[in-house]
Order: sequence, then structure tokens, then C-alpha cells
Amino acid sequence: MAVRRADSDISVEDVRERLTREGAQAGAVTASLAWNHASDLDLHAVVQLASGEVAHVSYRNKRDERTGGHLDVDMHYRDSEIVSEPVENIYWETPPEGVYSLSVKLYKRRGSVADGIPFKVMLTIAGQDPITVTSVVSLRKCSVDCFKFAVASDGSCKVLTSLEDDQSPCASQSALVKSPAKPKAKAKVKAKAKAKVTAAQKPATIKKKHLKKATTKCKSKVATIGASGKKAKPGPPLKKKSSKFDVFHGRKEATKRGLKKSDFVLSKKKKIVTRKKSEAGRKSGLFAQATVRAYAKLGITRFTAMRKGTPLHAAALEELALINGGA
Repeated sequence: MAVRRADSDISVEDVRERLTREGAQAGAVTASLAWNHASDLDLHAVVQLASGEVAHVSYRNKRDERTGGHLDVDMHYRDSEIVSEPVENIYWETPPEGVYSLSVKLYKRRGSVADGIPFKVMLTIAGQDPITVTSVVSLRKCSVDCFKFAVASDGSCKVLTSLEDDQSPCASQSALVKSPAKPKAKAKVKAKAKAKVTAAQKPATIKKKHLKKATTKCKSKVATIGASGKKAKPGPPLKKKSSKFDVFHGRKEATKRGLKKSDFVLSKKKKIVTRKKSEAGRKSGLFAQATVRAYAKLGITRFTAMRKGTPLHAAALEELALINGGA
């Protein structure tokens, strides 16, 4: 799958096109996340209500009854449904009074993320131009706070804080701003370093003394065990070969399930498997070949999800029939 690695390629229009493609809804307040990577990024919204309650809208709670927040688009949570231009969306038709915090988390890593995964979050408030934040996540489940906005009792919204664009990858939120080390902290570091140097310069006789003491203790323990006549506990039993191993090599006639030698074959990796499992693996390989041919036949050059009823799935089934007919 070819994906664009530079987040600068994601514009507001790109985000809107992705939302339209997935049938996303919009409300008085809408938050959208877009990225270009196979990994699973999640959009989270934490709401501090005026009543003091805290609500959380995410993949664990897609429709929150207290705030009316709805995560209607959640992508890349399944390995079989990866696309090159994913998007997620949370909207509130009538958001209640409170303070709202939006963040992005790297939930599941797929492929290389050495340079981090760039993303863009777009916040759209009804009657105002959308505002965006560009940032990067680099560690699994590393949370990056993007927006904080307040909703008043009359429904008006005000953005309190937002990150600046092109934020560097984070190991933790506290690492984004480096504060100067305090004098006490510096003194502690120096004291530890000095203690290490002192320990390294101690005479070797001290180490010999400890070694002699440990040896004497070990000998006395062995002598005590020998005098008491106790035997050492036996270790765990060796792992026995499976029954299919004995059946395949002619030591048994059949397994407990009644499988005989004729029901087993040796796989390409020199493992003993049933003929049924071997045939299933062969068919899976044939379908993969048929999928490649279907891509070429339809002229598809980028990754497309395989779903039943789609032209790609129908073409793959036709190619599979031709492969089986030729075989």
C-alpha cells in the first residue's frame, strides 16, 4: 500500500473529501482527524460538564448520552480494512455547557513509525471557518492534546488553547517544553556521579572478601543438604511428541480423533499438518494470486479494501475460477 508520508499533503479540502467519502455527519461542533499511515490513530474527546461530571467520547464510547457526542467514523481498527487516506469524526449537534478537550492517540502500530506519524485535526464550529492543528505521534498510545474549547450555556463556543503546527514527535506531553534544571536537581545528579566514581575506585580486596564469604556460605549449604539426605527436586518433564507425530511415522495407527497416516502431509516448512489444513492454505494462496490479477484487470494501482459485492471482489472470484480451471 502506497501512502503519503508528509502530513503537509493533507489540506482542509482533503479532510472534507474523506469525510464525504465515509458519509460523516456534522453538528454545531465537529472534530475530524486525518492521517496517511497504516497504523490506527484514535480521536478522543473528554468533556468536563458544568455539573462536574466527566464524559469521554472515543472508540470505547462512540455515542455518549450525556453530551450527545457521536464518533460516527472510526477507521483502521481492523487489519483487513486498511485504506491509504483514513479519517475519524466526532460531532455534537447541540453540545452542552462545559470544557471540551480533543486529543489523538496512537492505538496500534503497523509498519515503521521511526519518524513518527503526522496527522491533522480539524475543528469546525458552526458559522466559523475551520481551524486545524498539525502534529506527530511517535509512541504507541502516546496522547497528543490538540484543542481545548469551552461551550457556554447559550451554546456559543470559544477556543481556549490549540497546539501550533509542525509540533515535534512526543515521548510524553511534559517533554514538549523543556524547563531549565533546578539547582537542587543538578546537585543530586553530581552527587550520584561522584558516588559511582568512588565505588569504582574501591580496592579489589573488598570484592575478594565478599566472594570468599559467598563461597563459604554455599559450601555450608551443600554440606547441610548432604547430611540431611534430601534429594534435589526433579525438573519439569520433557515435552512429549504429539500423537500426530507418532501416527505420521507409523508408531500409532490413529490419533484420538481417528486421523490416520493418510490424513497427514508434510508442509513446506517441514511441519506435520492435516490434508484439510494444507488444502485450505493452498486455496488461500490461490485467492491471493487471483486478487493480484483482479487489481491488474481493473487497473487499480493503490490499495483498495476487499468487500463482498464490489467490482474488485467479483473480478477476484472470476480470476480464481480461471486459476482453478487451468489447474
